[in-house]
Amino acid sequence: MGLTTVTNQSAYQGQINVLIVGSLAGGTGCGSFLQVAFAVRDLAPNQTKLHVRGLFLMPDVYVRGAGLARDQAANVTTNGMAALREVNALLQATAHDKDRLEVLNFEYMPGRKVKFGQIPFDTVTLIDYEMTNGQSLGPSLDRYKDLLTRAAY
Repeated sequence: MGLTTVTNQSAYQGQINVLIVGSLAGGTGCGSFLQVAFAVRDLAPNQTKLHVRGLFLMPDVYVRGAGLARDQAANVTTNGMAALREVNALLQATAHDKDRLEVLNFEYMPGRKVKFGQIPFDTVTLIDYEMTNGQSLGPSLDRYKDLLTRAAY
């Protein structure tokens, strides 16, 4: 039973809020956050009230906050930088450069490519280890998970 059945409407007309949560330190979340955001938009093409938000922990939270092994620090930092560069390249292409978008050839689902003017997120919040004033929550991954949870609401 869908929302349209419960509300006796032909289509759901309310606000749809989607929150994609993960980290940009590597792994599945870092490797698929853009694809997931575009796929969500693809699954609700006629929803004018669709709001897609991203909420992500930055690699430094794991390096400095979780005491990640030194030999892994370079990998997660590189993963985070690659993810941010991918977002930047894609946003620049979708907003300003159709030729570059064609070169990027970004396929987020089989047979589905990003189009000019298409955006993955309405807003993105990045949580890093250290604030602009130099303070942090300390070396505890749980504190950052708690902050992530509070930021979601």
